[in-house]
Amino acid sequence: MRLMAFDVISADGRDLTGEPYVKRREALESLVSDEPGVLTVPKAFFGVPAADMLEVAREHQMEGIVSKRVDSPYREGRSPWWVKSPVRQTAELALVAFAGPPGRVGALLVAGYRDDGALELVGQVGTGFSAVMRRQLFEALHPLVCEVPPVVNPGEQQGWRWVRPHHVGEVAFREWAPGRGLRHASWKGLRSVHVSETRLPTAL
Repeated sequence: MRLMAFDVISADGRDLTGEPYVKRREALESLVSDEPGVLTVPKAFFGVPAADMLEVAREHQMEGIVSKRVDSPYREGRSPWWVKSPVRQTAELALVAFAGPPGRVGALLVAGYRDDGALELVGQVGTGFSAVMRRQLFEALHPLVCEVPPVVNPGEQQGWRWVRPHHVGEVAFREWAPGRGLRHASWKGLRSVHVSETRLPTAL
């Protein structure tokens, strides 16, 4: 177990909530021992654009970054003085099933091709659609409905209508792991990519 600490509100019985973050940060770093332990304080970077830090986080397969104003006091809950920016990956995936009320798509199942050529179910996406896009997707997918799932790992999918893999969509997501599906997935749009070019996302 490891505790990742980004801030400290008291130390040695002294209330630090009124101190600016740069001072609280100094106090936090003073609590870290040279000996390996549970407490870890991630390195802080000052004066670096958030976009550059997000790219570093992406390259190291980290969840994201936390940005704080160096002159801000500590306040509980959400505030304009600190912002959490998650790393968002995107992937172009085959549309293999849909669900929803008549005439529009409520959610999609998406898949990608493995190195051995098998089409594997990746997960589902149910947010990011406009009302117009929901209708357009239904019109595009309804003629492709089939009885046999086109993926090698359909699992127990109730209420979904399988379709022949013909269309490709771009999906943004926080992370993906085989067997666990996409996390925090959202729809970005249809893409003019041949379905055979879709690949499984990178697992985090």
